[in-house]
Amino acid sequence: MWTNPQTKIFEIVKHLLETSEENSRTWSVHLRHLCRHYGLPDPLDWLRQDPPLKSTFKESVITKICAKHENELRLKAKQNSKLTYMNVSLLGLRGRLHPVLKGIVTPDEVKKCRIHLKMFIGDYLTYETKSAQSGGSPYCRCWSMSPPHIETIEHILTQCSAYSNIRERIFEEFTVACEASESRLKFNSLLSNASTLCQFILDPTSFNLTSRIHFDDAGLQNILKISRDFCFATNKERLKILKQYITT
Repeated sequence: MWTNPQTKIFEIVKHLLETSEENSRTWSVHLRHLCRHYGLPDPLDWLRQDPPLKSTFKESVITKICAKHENELRLKAKQNSKLTYMNVSLLGLRGRLHPVLKGIVTPDEVKKCRIHLKMFIGDYLTYETKSAQSGGSPYCRCWSMSPPHIETIEHILTQCSAYSNIRERIFEEFTVACEASESRLKFNSLLSNASTLCQFILDPTSFNLTSRIHFDDAGLQNILKISRDFCFATNKERLKILKQYITT
């Protein structure tokens, strides 16, 4: 329509944009409301100009729409207490996949990725979460030392003594993989801070970290594979212990 100003439909739409009230139910006014919502120029202003190339126009509109939704989703993610470990401040709707979703090919990798993702997005059912949802004690049932600890994802992955053997074995793999990466990150430097360590295990590329693995690091996928293995092995051992705890 825009590229054919001599047509009757062009004249009708232009006339409606010039004369219709804001509450009009016409298509042209609905389009005006959409443009205003996404920060785009008024359609009437467009019709008074020569139309650009279709590809140029389409790209500019898509960019504006994505920017609007990205900002809204980032704000919601920032306010969501479950997404503590998932920093989406620099991730876009039109950009690359999040690194934790890459390299998942085989059924075994999908199975391991599921546990990793549930911990990453705060959807893993710890006793802290269960207590907040339905009551009961928030303390870890697998912790064999005193005093008791509240069972959080951070506690499970970095502190609980029940998984110390798994932690010792896989932390060695992390050390080697980090040293072999392009960043040459020292994994042992993360061990002194449980929050930082937990964040690195769940997402070594996170902008929550002061020292992180870059998205394009050739060693990233190997590190994430170790993360998935660790989360899966820890979850498997946890379920085994809890099954014995419940039966006794």
